Amino acid sequence: MKNEMSKGCKAMAERIVRAENNFIATLMKFGEISKADGEKVFQVYRKLKLVKMDAVIGVISVKHGAYLDKENILNAVNF
Repeated sequence: MKNEMSKGCKAMAERIVRAENNFIATLMKFGEISKADGEKVFQVYRKLKLVKMDAVIGVISVKHGAYLDKENILNAVNF
């Protein structure tokens, strides 16, 4: 039983990391920014609670599509 829970927790942790990396890659693509800036924007969005994470399926989404506009991403870089 303990081993099964450990496998489940590990799988969920891997999905969370994969979701974060995919979201940062999306920010880099839409904002035409570096990886470091993408990570910064992701932290700003998390702090301001502009993103939602579904850890079960491993997806991060923004609460409004406008947060993925280049102008808004660049504003978050300079936040």
